[in-house]
Amino acid sequence: MALDTLCDNIRGDYSEASDDRRALSRQAVDNASLESLRAFAEIHEELSHLVGPSHIRTRFTDRTATGGYGVSYYRDPIITKETNRTNLEIQTICLPTKPKWRGVLEVYFSGHAQAPVESADIEIEGRRAGQPVYRVRNAPTPQFVRQTIDAFGRSSILS
Repeated sequence: MALDTLCDNIRGDYSEASDDRRALSRQAVDNASLESLRAFAEIHEELSHLVGPSHIRTRFTDRTATGGYGVSYYRDPIITKETNRTNLEIQTICLPTKPKWRGVLEVYFSGHAQAPVESADIEIEGRRAGQPVYRVRNAPTPQFVRQTIDAFGRSSILS
């Protein structure tokens, strides 16, 4: 399911469509634990009910320690990369491609004044829509999965 989700949401005009980056979907899935794959699938299932398929795209976070490869959820439909520049990303959930981070989930949260989940590994990665972007790395515990899903609906970007 995770591999299909990653492959099915690659957009042709984004860098994830290049051959070398396409291969990262398999690497991310192979590097995942059974628990992180289940958590990824559960979160995606819930979030995809809150936005349509045109609001989702595969994303590679190549500048992070984990080399996260996952899916991003946007406020508005994604038409092209060019028109998406003003679209606001609500949340991104990634499976790490780097072995050191095996079994961890990396999630980016936008539209929250304070960190929307509990974790020992939370960093601010910039700002979006006047709020911090929180990058969180955590084990895929049931509590973290529930908090991640719940945070989506509380994002000010959805308003």
